[in-house]
Formats: sequence, structure tokens, C-alpha cells
Amino acid sequence: MMRRIFGVCAMILALMFAMPAHADENQEQINQYRTMLTEQDALDAKGVAAQDRALAAKWLQEAEVLLANGDTDAADKRLRRVEFAIDLIRAMVASSEIRTAAEAQEAAAFKGPEITEQLQTEVDGLKQKRTELQQELQRLQQ
Repeated sequence: MMRRIFGVCAMILALMFAMPAHADENQEQINQYRTMLTEQDALDAKGVAAQDRALAAKWLQEAEVLLANGDTDAADKRLRRVEFAIDLIRAMVASSEIRTAAEAQEAAAFKGPEITEQLQTEVDGLKQKRTELQQELQRLQQ
């Protein structure tokens, strides 16, 4: 009987000491997620993920409140949502950057023939000028 009471007391003490450590880990994770959201905000020039970042920030606040109230299970669930949201935000921002680069390349491709034509006209003009200068040089040498 005494062993059981000792065992139960030991388990309760172990859980009490483990909870603050888990809470500290969660708080550290919240801080990391906030940093990640700030970084993605800086990278998101077009604001394609603004709503998702706001929602993730809300979940972070909820997780912090839940941690303060000692509800680590609910806080863990919110943090898991934030983790998925950050993955989505990263993908959206990367997609936006790729789309912007593709649009710039497409615009350059459309201007390619026009630029080529301008350069060809310039080359033709320079060839004509060279021919004229060679003729002038020959005339001066005679």
C-alpha cells in the first residue's frame, strides 16, 4: 500500500516538474513562430499571405493564453495549426516570387524581337558607316 502511495506521489511530482518544462518549450516555439511570421512578412512584397499570417498570429496569441491558463494540450493544438500555416505561408510567398519572376521573363521575351530589330538596325548602320570610312580611307591613300 505504501509503495502505491509513493508511486502515485512520485508520478504527480514528475508531472508537476515536467509541465513547466513543456510550457517553456511551447513559449520558445511561440517566439520562433513569431520570428518566422515576421520574416515571411518581410518577404511577402505583394501581400499574398497577409490574411494567413494574421490568422497564424491570432492562433499564437490563443496558444499563449492557453499556456498561461495551464491548458498545454489545447496550446499544442494551436501551435500545430501555426506550424501548418507557416508552411502554407512559405509556399504562397515562394509561389508569388516565382510568378513575379516568370512575368518579368515573359515581358522580356515579348520585347526580345523588338530589341533584336533595333540592334540589327544599329548593326546595319555601323556596317554602312564602316564601308563609308573604308572608302574614304582608300580615297585618301591614292
